Amino acid sequence: PQDVSVDVYDLVTTSGLDGSVPAGLVGGLVTSVVTDEHDPFQSAYVEPIVDLRNLSYVGALTISL
Repeated sequence: PQDVSVDVYDLVTTSGLDGSVPAGLVGGLVTSVVTDEHDPFQSAYVEPIVDLRNLSYVGALTISL
């Protein structure tokens, strides 16, 4: 939502909600945040912490708070 504070350089971590991945694992760094007063949600662009070319499996979530 627009009223949630998301800032450049915030760390993005796993939530642990699905039970197969522990909470608190760092996944990336917010590089930019886009807001539009006519949109109910803002968007954050995240740069991965690791080189994704070296991974065999990757999962991504879109989370709306």
